[in-house]
Amino acid sequence: QRPDAPPYGKSGPYAVGVIPEAVIADAVRPLTVTVWYPAAAGNGPRATYSLRGEGQAVIGAEPAAKGGPFPLIVFSHGFAGSRDNSTVLTEHLARWGFVVIAADHTGTDTRSVALSGERNNILTSLAERPTDVIRQIDYVAALNAGDGPLRGLIATDTVGVMGHSMGGYTSVAAGGARLDFDALQAYCTGNPAPAERPSNVCA
Repeated sequence: QRPDAPPYGKSGPYAVGVIPEAVIADAVRPLTVTVWYPAAAGNGPRATYSLRGEGQAVIGAEPAAKGGPFPLIVFSHGFAGSRDNSTVLTEHLARWGFVVIAADHTGTDTRSVALSGERNNILTSLAERPTDVIRQIDYVAALNAGDGPLRGLIATDTVGVMGHSMGGYTSVAAGGARLDFDALQAYCTGNPAPAERPSNVCA
């Protein structure tokens, strides 16, 4: 590590625990999620991710006993991505005292795009992705309550949302931003050339 790195550029004080795969059930739009959290110790079987292999998070590790309750962050992946695309970041956040949840967004995750072979799920996902965020917050609240596996660990009234690419849109939309269809129509009408009018924007 760089000796001049800012504090959050260094490794945080906690070990990382992980619930590697759970499903938020729904007849139409089930969500497969992963949850990372500050843990007391880093010994045990580690999570394996599709892109980078074995990570640092320990499956089912004992949650940290001190320092909580911890803020929640919902992470949203980009188009054709998955919940474990940014595990270097999600594990790092857990080391610094955040609980992080990420879902495979049905319709625009890696598997959906590979099966469909086209971008026909974008418009539906623009509407559904922000509600995926709300569903994840509700799911984590259940983990935090009663006899849940993370009971009392999470400050569910302190929530942040972040994302990459299409996940960035998801983040601001979950926070209340709305698409300006009039401005979009004006842009698409005023930019008829294909190179200036990307199909996934003006479709």
